[in-house]
Amino acid sequence: MKEFMSYLIIIAIMALIGFICYMIVKRSNGSTDPIFNFPKPSVPGGDPVAAPAAPHIPVEEVDDEAGEETGIFTEWAVVQLDRATGVPIKKKNIKVSEKAVFTIGRNKSCDFVLEGATPEDYASRKHLGVRRDEKGYFAKPFPRPDKSKALTYIEGQLIVGSFDLVDRQVILLGKIPIAFVRNEDLRKDLKFNPGTDKRDQESFERDYENTMAFSRNSGAQNNGSNGFTR
Repeated sequence: MKEFMSYLIIIAIMALIGFICYMIVKRSNGSTDPIFNFPKPSVPGGDPVAAPAAPHIPVEEVDDEAGEETGIFTEWAVVQLDRATGVPIKKKNIKVSEKAVFTIGRNKSCDFVLEGATPEDYASRKHLGVRRDEKGYFAKPFPRPDKSKALTYIEGQLIVGSFDLVDRQVILLGKIPIAFVRNEDLRKDLKFNPGTDKRDQESFERDYENTMAFSRNSGAQNNGSNGFTR
């Protein structure tokens, strides 16, 4: 009799262990408990079943004035303006380190890609660069492959060298108006005066020749990466 009872106890223990294992396997199919929520295996001949998504962790916003700690500065932003109304149609913070150059142009590789600009607008693929040095922020037209400077105008004057950023000053990259604004001034209701520049085809060609002469006389063959200085 004692031996029979021992067998019953052993069978009961084994049944209990089996039941516990069954419940663990059952809970693993659909349980929200992370302990049991294992990724399911791939289905033969089909797409693998995705693993459960990681919990969302909110990312804290980085203060724009944290440049001293991060080495990245965003005190300024660039806006592209509508040619007729002067209303900003595109905006972006200028994120630049002490050694980097923020690029503006038609090419998709630029940090700020000009919206709707074409070669007929005299906007270059890589038109303008912005950098920060010990004196502050400055911009400078890039040279074209033929060594002429990208045609850049401020208040009707052709610019071939570097210039400091001035808040809300309208700059023409060929025929495309842009402006630099301080981040605290970057409001939705900003509006600029893009000017009534009547520059014709002949004046663009003349300015193009002037930039070629400037490049030859100054020997400024800057490629826009190393040596981008004032």
